[in-house]
Amino acid sequence: MKSLVLLTLLVAFAFSTTQAGRVKDLSGAVENNVFTDKKYNYSLTLNDGWKYTLQKNEENFRILLTQRNYDIPPSYINATDYTQIPRVVLWTDTTSLSVYAFLDSLVSETWRSAQKKELLMEFEILNTVPASGTKREAAVPRGRKPVDIGGEQGLLWQAKSKYVKEIEASAGALAVTIVNGSYGGAIAAVKQGDRIFVFHLMTEWDFFESILGQALKLIGTMNFGDAAKTEQPKESEG
Repeated sequence: MKSLVLLTLLVAFAFSTTQAGRVKDLSGAVENNVFTDKKYNYSLTLNDGWKYTLQKNEENFRILLTQRNYDIPPSYINATDYTQIPRVVLWTDTTSLSVYAFLDSLVSETWRSAQKKELLMEFEILNTVPASGTKREAAVPRGRKPVDIGGEQGLLWQAKSKYVKEIEASAGALAVTIVNGSYGGAIAAVKQGDRIFVFHLMTEWDFFESILGQALKLIGTMNFGDAAKTEQPKESEG
């Protein structure tokens, strides 16, 4: 009987240790509202009013941020759950391309790579496959310009995409509400050595300028620290 109890305790301890290890294996940590990347050693000061989700350390997506108290366009007044919540995601990997060439590859209709396939899963402004019940036009570029990120010259690209949504008022409802609107999106990228850091922003167009300002405030706090001294990951496709 004692052996059985001991075995049970050992199994429970091993399971809890394994689970704790999994929980701790995240992209970094946030302390005093500052995110520090475990793998790359850079840091970001997070904006107040935004909540964060740390990604797995083995992934290229490092941190996801969503606005807590976001505004809702008047057209969604009776369907607030369908509005686009402002979100920013940061992706990091290695590439031999320049920032300009890398960004051009993302918006190109012909370029194919494993990195681009991965990015399109999260970079919604570039995603040409809309959600069910949504008809969406291709993103229309609104310009690009140099931007300082952590003391390095990066690039900021902006775009707008019109859409039409058919929203059911309730489950099984025969009538639907038609919502016309536009998404606003931006991509900011910077390189240090062979590593590239790419931010993506997505929001309703009504609030794009305000949300972009907040995103640029976040990006402007990037501090590479000793990132250049960390072990260089293997060169990736792209």
